[in-house]
Amino acid sequence: VGAMLAQTSNQAFAIPGGNQVAIDDLVDVIEALAYNMAYGGNSESWDQGRDYIANTLQLAGADTQSAELMGYALTYCTYALQNYDIPTNYTSRTQVKDLTITADPQGYVSDRSADAMNLLNSNKNQIATTAYTRMINQYPLHTFAQSQSSYESKVVETVEDIAANVSGGGNDDTWDGANFYVTGSYAQGEEGELEYMFEQARDIAILVIQNKDVSDMIGQVKDLTITDDTAPPDNPNYVKCADQVNAITTLMAIVTNAITDPINHQNVSRTEKTGGYIYSCQNVVSSLTTLVNIMNTAINSGTLSAVTRTEPTNNVYHVGGEEEETIYAIQYARDL
Repeated sequence: VGAMLAQTSNQAFAIPGGNQVAIDDLVDVIEALAYNMAYGGNSESWDQGRDYIANTLQLAGADTQSAELMGYALTYCTYALQNYDIPTNYTSRTQVKDLTITADPQGYVSDRSADAMNLLNSNKNQIATTAYTRMINQYPLHTFAQSQSSYESKVVETVEDIAANVSGGGNDDTWDGANFYVTGSYAQGEEGELEYMFEQARDIAILVIQNKDVSDMIGQVKDLTITDDTAPPDNPNYVKCADQVNAITTLMAIVTNAITDPINHQNVSRTEKTGGYIYSCQNVVSSLTTLVNIMNTAINSGTLSAVTRTEPTNNVYHVGGEEEETIYAIQYARDL
């Protein structure tokens, strides 16, 4: 509610009945979402959408603000289920997390690591072309055994592997990719040249994730929306994105060592991705988005005729064998 009201377009908007009533209504919506997320179907969420249509909720009639409110609710509910920090700009309440939950292996270890992954993947072809060009310029008298596209494809594959491990942890993708040079003869006779090419790819990749210019690379993609990792004024040797830089350096060494010292590749421990909470649980987020969209349909179109109401397939109305206790609890709640 606070985020919605803080928008410039809503500065003059006042919620009928006051903010707390709207907060209470949104709590009801979130409880409905949670119920359907747990037990299936869309019944409770559909009923909340019907209430908007029936003008029984506090923001009914303020369709623009209601839709914005649902957008923020979806974002912050997603953060909550991912154990991700919800902004505290508009609340003094303490967020409840459960860090005993096993991290999603498809999630990312940090925001900065996810940003690094995106930049690496956006520039993988450019990195490959530049690294290849540097290699042939470094070894002008060498007759290369493979085509330009072949060498560049190997760099692209390696950058993709490294991006996956920078974002998700571990070294499994990179280790598996490096094993290609151990089990085959691709690098035979060109170990030094390929080592140089991949070292250049490493150096370029580091500049790329730092959003720094690569002077000889054409078509560099930057993301200037990323919050800059600014050096403290008293630390002139500060390395931007140090964790990601170290990860790229360590991972690329697995590849170059596999090329120059293949017999020892098996001595490098292969570790699976640890994953993380960032961008995790995407199947759950997809279900949540579908349920919230029921609310948006009700707000924007004023009808749910195109949305079929479905009961949960695995809902729990009471605990089997404890019917008397359940009835007592309900009656006790009624009396209270």
